[in-house]
Amino acid sequence: MDEGQRQHAMLFEGFKMTLFSGEEEGPYEDVPIAMSQNHQECKTLDILVAMLCHIRERIFAHIASEPKFAIEGPFRDEMVQWVLTVPAIWSENSKQHMRVAASLAGLIPQSNSPRLLLALEPEAAALYCRRETLRLAGDFPVGTRYCVLDCGGGTVDIAVHEALEGGEAREIHRPSGGDWGAKTIETRFLQFLEELFGREHLNRVRVQHTSDLLDVLDEFEKVIRRLRSSDGPDQRRQFNIGPFLASYDGDAPSAIAQYNAAHPAEDHLELCRGRLRMCVAKFVSFIVPSLLKISEHMQNVILAQFPNLDYIFLVGGFSECDLMQPYLQSTLQDLLHTTKLVQPFRPGMAVVQGALLFGQNPAIIVERRARLCYGVKYSTKVEEWMELPEHARFFQEGESLYVADLFDKFITVDEPIPIHKSVSREFTPLSTSQQNASIELYSTPDPEAQFTRECARVSVPEINIRVAAGDTPLHDRVLKVTLFFGLTNIEVKAEYVPTGQRMQVACLLDQ
Repeated sequence: MDEGQRQHAMLFEGFKMTLFSGEEEGPYEDVPIAMSQNHQECKTLDILVAMLCHIRERIFAHIASEPKFAIEGPFRDEMVQWVLTVPAIWSENSKQHMRVAASLAGLIPQSNSPRLLLALEPEAAALYCRRETLRLAGDFPVGTRYCVLDCGGGTVDIAVHEALEGGEAREIHRPSGGDWGAKTIETRFLQFLEELFGREHLNRVRVQHTSDLLDVLDEFEKVIRRLRSSDGPDQRRQFNIGPFLASYDGDAPSAIAQYNAAHPAEDHLELCRGRLRMCVAKFVSFIVPSLLKISEHMQNVILAQFPNLDYIFLVGGFSECDLMQPYLQSTLQDLLHTTKLVQPFRPGMAVVQGALLFGQNPAIIVERRARLCYGVKYSTKVEEWMELPEHARFFQEGESLYVADLFDKFITVDEPIPIHKSVSREFTPLSTSQQNASIELYSTPDPEAQFTRECARVSVPEINIRVAAGDTPLHDRVLKVTLFFGLTNIEVKAEYVPTGQRMQVACLLDQ
């Protein structure tokens, strides 16, 4: 990269976290915006497209240069089955952004192409962990129940499976987790730098001296990686903070002295020749809040429902932190009983290795749990027995009063969903004058939701189908709507029974 390119370059770290809102669903049209290290904005979708374009080019170049991949005739896109991994706790619309990006990057011709599978990261890791345990221990019996903690940079994803015959598995708890990954450690460290040297200086370094900030973050990460559970809390570690202070217009020793005056002696800092010395306990304090979140979730959600798990597997780059396994072993010891807490070989590669297994056999997970309730919007005639809330929306059609925007639930949250499961409902037009019907899909985590105002509209092409049929009685003008749960996505199908007209769209929900 030459100097001119460097001046206009933007560095994005952890940009995928913009696709994790912490909410169940949001409008797909709300395109997330990522912020670069030097505070420049860019659409997350554009970054994903650029990243996937680069990956595609590198893979194709590697295939072309390797004799072992030699084939007769030219290598073509349609020969490739792509598998992209995504956090299981992403919303459905966030997963749709990945599919759209893959299409725009040229991996697939359109976003609903079967040549792209989205593998849920803890699910992929679970496949790898099972294979590795079988390879090393020689046994992974049918009925074994195991949990995977995929501890990545941004999120911690958790999956719970049960082993079935033939290497298959079923999900026994819907994916869960949160934004407790390794990036939270960096965030706390940056807050610490802000406390020491002020927000104005931190922002100035971010914008004007980005490489200096990255150098300091790299130095800090090296110390974090070297921490061991056997280290004494009063032992001291140091790292080079000089690049960060190069443009500091204040007095750094005075800032350190001011910090020390406000903290106990064991937390005091030392600054010598651009190197900052702190006790091990201070470094650990950047990590523990994330470990605490993971431990609390395991106690209150997973182990509360599954107290007799056979294994808990720790995977992902963050799991390689030497403090994680002893911390979880200590905080969960009263709940683990016979559960084995295991870190497989090369835990940082577990998701990638598992994604390959998933790509070879997408049907290996034969049953999943619904992460949300799914259903469609409908209207119906008001009957005397109905108890409707004040916020209900009504309208008049002829002499009848109707209530609108009701939520007809097809699948409820945490319901077991075998692959190829289908659920159908039948609807009829509201009046003889109705010519068309539209199908809109909604989702919600609330199993008690009655109206679509309590739900989120799922990003899926709207189905419009003609329901006019001359003199056919209303009760015979049946519109059959089906949700079909495939290997990794959900499809909506609509059939107008009198004419046999059908429409079908893929929701790309990846369950």
